[in-house]
Amino acid sequence: LLMDRGVFRMQTPANQIGWTLFDLVQNSAYHLETSATVDTVSPQGAGGVIARFDSPGNFYLLSIDGAGVATLQLWLDGEGYTLQSSAAITNPAGQANRLAVEDDGDRLRFFANQVLVAEVLEPQLPFGRPGIAAVAADGSAAVVDYDWIAIYRPQS
Repeated sequence: LLMDRGVFRMQTPANQIGWTLFDLVQNSAYHLETSATVDTVSPQGAGGVIARFDSPGNFYLLSIDGAGVATLQLWLDGEGYTLQSSAAITNPAGQANRLAVEDDGDRLRFFANQVLVAEVLEPQLPFGRPGIAAVAADGSAAVVDYDWIAIYRPQS
């Protein structure tokens, strides 16, 4: 936590994914939203939101890297599978991106800058914890700042 900047900073070593998870009432629908900024000192890094975290190798991850590319991945047994990738509405390192995930129990919806970027209609993982992440996938460390985080029940 950087009090002077008012942000929660995540620093992740090279070739790692770091996360912070949130405990919710068991099997309750939620909408998690945050503002993530990839630091310009680590533009190859990425910030993201996690859904249905079942174990360290089993979760969904929507991340936006320093080039502004949004990628949705499904991690199964420690292997990441890219489901979708796009740079249409995202910002590069040094600029904030508003990320969100909504889990109603039946489907997952992922948003970048308030635009729906991916929807998983038949999730392969059971209901699990949501969270935020910092991704350092290319041999360099990642630094990501989170300005705020909100978790609430989605409107029906």
